[in-house]
Amino acid sequence: MRRGTVRDLREEPAKIICLELKRPELVADENTSLHVNLPANRVTGSLIEDLKKVLLEHTGQVPVFLHLGQKILRLPDHFNVATDNGLLAELRVLLGPNGLLS
Repeated sequence: MRRGTVRDLREEPAKIICLELKRPELVADENTSLHVNLPANRVTGSLIEDLKKVLLEHTGQVPVFLHLGQKILRLPDHFNVATDNGLLAELRVLLGPNGLLS
């Protein structure tokens, strides 16, 4: 959310004064699912092991779907996660900016 006011439209460019700025919350809705994107050319044994470790450290109720190219795999229930405890940030570090699908 952003709030601001425009000051002095006679100047080029117009001045905008920021009154309030909030960062968006990077938390998925607990009632949805988590979609992880793994391009086929990036899949290695160590990446899969690291992914499993991160998912198992954040157990919860949200199902996880793994996108491997054109295939989408639903991971077993023991990989269900809680997305409100830093998991999304850890996955972005591990998988890069395109590792999570909305």
